[in-house]
Amino acid sequence: MPVTKPDGTPGLLYHGHLGPAVEAELPEYSTIELDKADQRLLAALFRDYTFLTSAYLLEPCDIQYRKDGTYGLGRSRLPANIARPLKYVADRLQARPFMEYAMTYALYNWRRVDLSRGLDYDNLRLIRTLHGGPAEHGFILVHVAMVAHTGDLVRNTQRALAAAEAKDAAALLAVLQDYHRNLVTINEVMETMWKCSDVRACMTLVLLAGVANANAWSLPAFVGNERSRSRTTT
Repeated sequence: MPVTKPDGTPGLLYHGHLGPAVEAELPEYSTIELDKADQRLLAALFRDYTFLTSAYLLEPCDIQYRKDGTYGLGRSRLPANIARPLKYVADRLQARPFMEYAMTYALYNWRRVDLSRGLDYDNLRLIRTLHGGPAEHGFILVHVAMVAHTGDLVRNTQRALAAAEAKDAAALLAVLQDYHRNLVTINEVMETMWKCSDVRACMTLVLLAGVANANAWSLPAFVGNERSRSRTTT
């Protein structure tokens, strides 16, 4: 499906062939068996159908953008063979039926290469992509590697609250130092974004970002805001 497949060859989206393939070849799968589905299966289906939704609706915009730098118009109608299963799965998950950061593009969209290792950036691969290529891979998986450290933040928040409730100043100071180290680690991972992904290329990922206010994503402002947040947090 992606613009560029993992082997480097063009996918359906490269030539604008996804829409016709969806309309001619994709069955409308029954949702009856999904009544028995667990949350992991529903989450995987939600991820895949929302990927397909974004790709189908924005495919004409991406083709136009790669042709002349303008966006044109996306498709205005989602066919039933996508819309009905997606709506069913979204309702089961109490989610909105469109691509989102956590359940679609990033946090539910990775796998480990070596299962004996943790969620280090170089041990992660994407399950689904829209554009393919290193810019998309790096942009998403750096965020996954950052979020991998948030469990420690939650644990240390709980420890800090417990220490405060017990009026144990020494314990509170110690846990706040641990919390600060967690934040520094997360920001250090975030700083790898600039070598893991071409941010300029990310600005042109129409199938991800869409077209509304796209010109407002100026690179100097984006880089400045990210680094300003990093300095503030650390």
